[in-house]
Amino acid sequence: MHERSVIDPVNSRWRPTRWNVEDRPATAPLTFVSCLVRVKGKTCEKGDHMAGTVVARKPAEGDAFWVLGGLYEVKVSSEESGGEMVVMQMTIPEGMGPPPHTHPGAETVYVLDGTLRYHIGEETVEGEPGSIFRIPAGVWENFEPTSTARVLVVYSPGADADKFFAEAGERAPVRDLPPSAEPPDVERLIAAAARYGIEIRSPA
Repeated sequence: MHERSVIDPVNSRWRPTRWNVEDRPATAPLTFVSCLVRVKGKTCEKGDHMAGTVVARKPAEGDAFWVLGGLYEVKVSSEESGGEMVVMQMTIPEGMGPPPHTHPGAETVYVLDGTLRYHIGEETVEGEPGSIFRIPAGVWENFEPTSTARVLVVYSPGADADKFFAEAGERAPVRDLPPSAEPPDVERLIAAAARYGIEIRSPA
């Protein structure tokens, strides 16, 4: 048994409640449904007002895909967040990276390791560990790693961005970069992107 906190509006304070993960498979991510306690003494049960699905995921858990020569790991899916966001961790080798594109929602990119060159509209900005970029919906952008880069990316709303990567790439059998980067099938990429509200600029 583990403890988590829920708010007790009657006493206006946080109090612990318990949730059971005894039956969780060792490789499965830890998830549970949180709820707001509205009546003093009431147990937090599934079916109460839902505040969202809590995700506690270890580094090697969750889906992972090989996309455009990089490793794209799903940290929080659109389904898990109720469509509010998608959180991805991407490891991309030097010289790779996505083509110019727009998203239907905002994109926030935080550089964990490595360096990159970010093109935002008509501007170019250099990124290093600790750099952060927030790109509003509809803005043309792309980045080029100038060394192997690892970034944390948040899409808000999620707009099923994780499903786009699953469709555009292939499931990664190991948590590592693909052994070789083949030229992307640009037409397939553009067609998949359009189904998720993403616009990709076709090479001249």
